[in-house]
Amino acid sequence: QRQLRLMERQMAVAEKAFETVHRPQLLIEALVDLDAYKALDLKSKRISGLLRILAKNYGATAATVILAECSVTKGEGVVWGHRLLPIVIPPGETEYIGGANLPSPPSWEPVLSADALEKVMRWFHVNIRYRGLGDSEYWTKGQITLMPDTKDPTVWALRSVTPTGPEFWEIHSSKNETESE
Repeated sequence: QRQLRLMERQMAVAEKAFETVHRPQLLIEALVDLDAYKALDLKSKRISGLLRILAKNYGATAATVILAECSVTKGEGVVWGHRLLPIVIPPGETEYIGGANLPSPPSWEPVLSADALEKVMRWFHVNIRYRGLGDSEYWTKGQITLMPDTKDPTVWALRSVTPTGPEFWEIHSSKNETESE
């Protein structure tokens, strides 16, 4: 029985090592689509575009997205919409995960102090949970920063997409790791 337990542990370690090397690794990407709502609500100018949130798989195996969440700081009137889940993203591919309607930016002057600039910026916090070949689940978390465009302050410009958390890819415990002797 002891040898059987040791062999099971060795197999679990070998599976974990294989999965670590051959796992999916998603990173969040984004773009501001100004043409998405050009014909929509032109009278009130309430919507100035769409933030498209994408996930690119840099890993060696397909990723199955099982959860996609987005929250926004100071996001009055922002709506989060996402594709029907699950979404499978093959290695090297990029898929649309979801988007947010962007209301017209607040009025601002291109030359602002850091405090004033922070008041007109918007931060989107995106969390994506996915699986690879095994039972382990992974999280990719990121922050998307928007600010009014310096050339056209009536539209939003993408300032940055930043991974958040201690690592780009956070691995969660699988059943094998949590079992005790």
